[in-house]
Amino acid sequence: MNAENAEVKGEYNPYEHRKVEKPTSNIRSTANLIKASLGSGLLAGPLAFSNAGWGVGLFGTLLVGVICGHCIHILVSIF
Repeated sequence: MNAENAEVKGEYNPYEHRKVEKPTSNIRSTANLIKASLGSGLLAGPLAFSNAGWGVGLFGTLLVGVICGHCIHILVSIF
């Protein structure tokens, strides 16, 4: 596919020419996201709350929750 064909079709799709040697499945990606969120939250959460206080701790937890929710939405919308 050259540049002229890309202009005629409208958009270039980079996934058409991508060669992934070991692709990751949806289940594995979801498991990695859950392990990262729960693992760090369970281990570092109490110390973070004691250092930051209730207000900043709750705000930070909600912010990270929104970011993780957005990442999950992106992950699901791709597949």
